[in-house]
Amino acid sequence: ESLDINNIMQISEITKYKDFDEKETVMREGESSDNFYIVVEGKVDVLRNNIKLNEVGAGSILGELGVIDDDVRTATIITKEKTTLLALDGKDFIDLLHKNATISYSVIKTLTSRLRGMIEMKTK
Repeated sequence: ESLDINNIMQISEITKYKDFDEKETVMREGESSDNFYIVVEGKVDVLRNNIKLNEVGAGSILGELGVIDDDVRTATIITKEKTTLLALDGKDFIDLLHKNATISYSVIKTLTSRLRGMIEMKTK
C-alpha cells in the first residue's frame, strides 16, 4: 500500500528531499538502518542477494523494517531512473508512528502486504 498525498505532505514537513540519478544505490542490504524513505518521484528496484524482488514507485515506503526493529537493511535499493525520495531520520519516523494512526496503519498494511506476498511465493 502506498501513502496518500496528505500523508506524504505531513511527513514532508520533517524530512529532507534527496535526489538520485538512474542506477544509484540508495541503501545496501546489511547496512545499518538509520533512515526511512518515501518515493516521491521515480522508480526503484528492490533486491535481496542480488535478486530483484520488486519494483516500486511514488508513494512507496523504503527502509522501514530495519528502523522499526532496529536491525540492518534487508534489501538493496537501486534507482531505475531519476528519483526523488523523502528521507526521515529513524527516530523521527518512530515518533511519527506513535503520533499518527493513519501513517502507522499505512505502514502496517505495507508490511502485511509484503508478508502475504512472501507467503504466497513460498507456497507456489
